[in-house]
Amino acid sequence: MLKSEAQIVLDLAIPTTQLQLSVSCRNLPNKDTFSKSDPQCTLYMKHLSEKDYLDIDTLSNDFLGHHETTLAEIVAVQGREYVGALKDERGRNAGTISVLAEEIANCKRGIYIKLKGCNILGTSFFTKPQTFLTFWWSVEDGSYSRKLCNGDFDRNIRIDCMRYKMSGAYILIGSFNTTLNDLAQRFNEPSRRKLTLKIEEEISFLDYIKGGTHLHFAVAIDFIASNGDPRYPESLHFIGSDKPNPYESALNAIDEILKPYNTLNVYPGFGFGLNCFLKPWFPHHFPLNGNVMHSYCKGIEEIIMHYRSTVGSAIARQYDDVPQTKQAIIDASHLPLSIIIVGVGHDDFAAIDELDSDNLLLKFNGKKAVRDIVQFVPLRNYITSTGIWLQTMDGLTRDILHEVPEQLISYMRAKGIKPKRVVS
Repeated sequence: MLKSEAQIVLDLAIPTTQLQLSVSCRNLPNKDTFSKSDPQCTLYMKHLSEKDYLDIDTLSNDFLGHHETTLAEIVAVQGREYVGALKDERGRNAGTISVLAEEIANCKRGIYIKLKGCNILGTSFFTKPQTFLTFWWSVEDGSYSRKLCNGDFDRNIRIDCMRYKMSGAYILIGSFNTTLNDLAQRFNEPSRRKLTLKIEEEISFLDYIKGGTHLHFAVAIDFIASNGDPRYPESLHFIGSDKPNPYESALNAIDEILKPYNTLNVYPGFGFGLNCFLKPWFPHHFPLNGNVMHSYCKGIEEIIMHYRSTVGSAIARQYDDVPQTKQAIIDASHLPLSIIIVGVGHDDFAAIDELDSDNLLLKFNGKKAVRDIVQFVPLRNYITSTGIWLQTMDGLTRDILHEVPEQLISYMRAKGIKPKRVVS
């Protein structure tokens, strides 16, 4: 059995974390004649997606097998190792690979500091300056980043004291360098008992996934008239014979991102914003498969199949229901729900973007959302209407999942729900 470890820094979502991947292989073929093979695992990421296993020899390297997966599939395995089959160059079985993802403990700690400034430049008996502090940690090239210490308590930290001016700008009053360990030692001195420094372990998104939390994916497709008449090629719903339309491209892309976290691989599929010729009794929002009692579809392929049949038997309607949508989102902010709105086409999405209240919680008719549950992503920033990618899938993945981890954590925190501890 081969076993090795690698540390991977994730920067796909907020909050980010560091993972340690422990890799082991079993039942590998033996390529050496007079001794056992000395296999090595080589991990490729991003554009080089193959994971090759080379037999290390003084004279040559023999290819043993490969396996391709995603980090999402590895971390989505709840409380267990991810296990995959290795294949040789002819596609034959060449053993198995097991990968266990674990968060590095130091990178899950939150730092809570209460500081006090004395004799700050610019103060007087009658006025007090509007001051604030910024924390920077050093990186290998000598520059400084806004992240604190990346789990390294001896990493050099620079603290800047800034003061706002009447013009709204700010100036540097002074700065000093320290480390987190040095700060902790100084805060224990008797003269600083009124100050506070706490280092606490924080619960992460992966803690819930590993503890058994399931994510379910429901789809709602917009059929309103602004998408254009589906009989004509300029429509966003036009179905040609050679390539998917923008809505199908969006569905396929989102499915690739979210399906590792949906272990059941069944999705409720809905449409809204049309009158249906074949089913005139349906309201403007309806299950794509026509089954009011069971709207679930087996995979994204079945959703697209029902979507195609619906487009050919319906007439779109025009709606202006932003106020009702705001009210529905505010009501849903109490629920374990995240809403990802993918903008398809080149319309002005200002009204929809307003629903993604990143800076201020959504308000309507005197009511305010309990938390932000909406993430809006315009697909045109990533893929053209003809299906050509403008940037890598990683960019879309990052923005689709940007707020989901914190949205899940905020709900669990509000309800006092802690993740189950995994016993390995």
